[in-house]
Amino acid sequence: MAIRRTVPGCRQPPARWLTLAFALLGPTLTRAADVPIVPRWQRVEREFRSENLHTNPGAVTLRVEFRTPQGETQSVPGFWDGGKVWRARVLPGVAGRWSFRTNCSDTNDTGLHNHTGEFLCTAAERGNRFREHGPVQVARAGTYFEHTDRTPLFLVTELGWNAVRREAPKALETRVRELARQKVNALAWTIWPGKDEQGKGAFDGAAPGELNLDFLQRLDAKVEMITSAGLVNVIAPSWELRDVSDEATEAQTAALMQQTIARWHASPSLWLVAAESGSSGANIGRWRRIGQEVFGAGMRGPVIFLPGESQWLWEEFRAEKWITGLGFKTAHLTTDDALQWFHTGPLSMEHRQTPARPVLDLIPMKENSSAGILAARQLLWWGLLMNPPAGVSLQSKSGANALAGGNAALHAASFMSALDFRTLRPAPRLLAVQPGVESPQRFVAVAASENRDLVVAYVPTGPTVQFVTAALPPRRTASWFNPRTAERILAAGVVSGDRTTYRTPGESDWVLTMRVEK
Repeated sequence: MAIRRTVPGCRQPPARWLTLAFALLGPTLTRAADVPIVPRWQRVEREFRSENLHTNPGAVTLRVEFRTPQGETQSVPGFWDGGKVWRARVLPGVAGRWSFRTNCSDTNDTGLHNHTGEFLCTAAERGNRFREHGPVQVARAGTYFEHTDRTPLFLVTELGWNAVRREAPKALETRVRELARQKVNALAWTIWPGKDEQGKGAFDGAAPGELNLDFLQRLDAKVEMITSAGLVNVIAPSWELRDVSDEATEAQTAALMQQTIARWHASPSLWLVAAESGSSGANIGRWRRIGQEVFGAGMRGPVIFLPGESQWLWEEFRAEKWITGLGFKTAHLTTDDALQWFHTGPLSMEHRQTPARPVLDLIPMKENSSAGILAARQLLWWGLLMNPPAGVSLQSKSGANALAGGNAALHAASFMSALDFRTLRPAPRLLAVQPGVESPQRFVAVAASENRDLVVAYVPTGPTVQFVTAALPPRRTASWFNPRTAERILAAGVVSGDRTTYRTPGESDWVLTMRVEK
């Protein structure tokens, strides 16, 4: 597919690669016998210059095979970046000497084909979470995220959607700094459809439907800004939670996704596929083909699938190996029937399926009224405990008001991060009585570790919650967590026969934690 710069003109010739590498990687990059040196988990960018000025760069493919010090290979896509400039990026995770060789579809282009080189990767430097622990991956257990060094990461995602694309760099920098201060560790955003701060979109190239190089280069700087703040980029290249329009064909959508992966796979990223099918399921085949074409080659980085609203699409995609996580929506759960489906339907059974995948609420209810605040908080906690907890999301405003209305998610994240959240699994059988049978608004969600040395229960309404005594740890301490204020209060259970009853400290909702005494 063709990629074009919106405004014609000449670019300044790029500097030689070593000069560029020094500028990109800062003072940590030095020369030793003409071999660049880079710390572990810092992006390496290699620039190439084609001998020919390709009239359709989108029809040319460039791949760079990097060889690790252990002899393993990583095949990385290159991308055209204007004029005769091509780039390839890699994130080295192993210390030692790395080498690479290029492979271009135009084997006659000696500027792009069969080039070799090397660099030295040294110990990681201190800095943000990525420099110290590496990028994000799905843990071996399959239910949560972790850094490459196995440090667990409870995902706290700000849903920026259109804002990242639209905001000017200075405003975005203010946003990400505030998010990092509040311990938000991920920012979700979309590329298409929509315009950026200069009124341009992904397909506003020189010819209709062509990818816009200037647009992508502006996003380049924003991705680096988000990464530098210590936030994971959760990128939805194409947001299609609606009927597919004529704006982008299947081939155009696949080309956009391939371009974004080539540019940002070496930045800590999660990829989000947001797909609608319509009531007839007509677009299921479209997204299967796109997913297999774009992600089927095994490109690193978790891929989260967010099904549409017309029907529950997940069963149609469960067998797709390129999907590593599942997203869902709670914003529309406003009736008792919808809540009943939420508590007892297929989503609540997902933790029993194989392979295991992280499950995230990526479209929560907005907190725009007193009733909405309560409903959003209830849905947040129900969603957290109905499957193994992996993260929370918050919808907020841009700029200085970036976190308005996100306190419930931040309190929940603080609560989960203080626990070994990785061990929690739904445990409804610990309840002696499920109030949700009478009303879905009163549904009590319970999760516990396998040996039950940790139990967490969300009680949406008081005054009491009852457990099967024999199912609880015999020697335990208990406390109440206030999901509105993050306050903690000691709790005491009353045993009566085969039941243990805990009384909530007050009205509204509370979270009960039980731990084995040590």
